[in-house]
Amino acid sequence: MAKTPLEKVDDIPPEQLPDYLAALPAAEKVIEAIRDRAKKILNAGGHVGNWYIRAGAKMPTITNNAGLFTHLNETYGCTSKEFIQMVSMPQKNLKTYLGETFPDMQPSQLKAIIKGLNEEFGRFSRKAGSLTVRKD
Repeated sequence: MAKTPLEKVDDIPPEQLPDYLAALPAAEKVIEAIRDRAKKILNAGGHVGNWYIRAGAKMPTITNNAGLFTHLNETYGCTSKEFIQMVSMPQKNLKTYLGETFPDMQPSQLKAIIKGLNEEFGRFSRKAGSLTVRKD
């Protein structure tokens, strides 16, 4: 059975690897340019074979820190020191804070509270979509 290009990599003599490594930056630029071109076509409604743009992850961003602090302080007794620690990574630290404050809370309850806080005191945006091929 013939070797695939990736299997042939193991056959490259070590003394030739510097030449291949030197060519990588140019090859990476070509690959990125091809991805960008495909994304541009797909975003404009065109078709590129079985390729499509998969939606990026939905990311919450707190936009009303003062409102969130007031709510957490009044509802859960959150101190300003705890809040300052939370705002560096709101999603993770808010979950940690509430989880430690209410250790008996079910994960689904915790998730619902965090979703509600994000909706009331923030906004949701999406990360950039990724180029993906359909596996039909």
